[in-house]
Amino acid sequence: MNARTWIRASLPTHCGRCGGDVHKGDPILVIELVRAEHVLRFVRCAACEGPAPPDLPPFVERSNVILASALRRVGRLLQFDFVPDGKTRAAEREPGEDG
Repeated sequence: MNARTWIRASLPTHCGRCGGDVHKGDPILVIELVRAEHVLRFVRCAACEGPAPPDLPPFVERSNVILASALRRVGRLLQFDFVPDGKTRAAEREPGEDG
């Protein structure tokens, strides 16, 4: 199913038609074309597609929840001790030492 949706840009980007700058909070038209294996997304600015609908909600700044969650996971991973593999243990042995 193909969809055409007006939204506010959450990140700075460029228009796919004219190449103009789209700033954070600017209205953009997102066109999604569904294909068999993937979805094609196109971004159009208000200058290319005409004015945005008047009932488009204002831009709301949101915290980056995904980034905070990823940083917490990385912090937990860094707390674990490093477990050397066989090559590292072999490099630490003295010459002639087996095991």
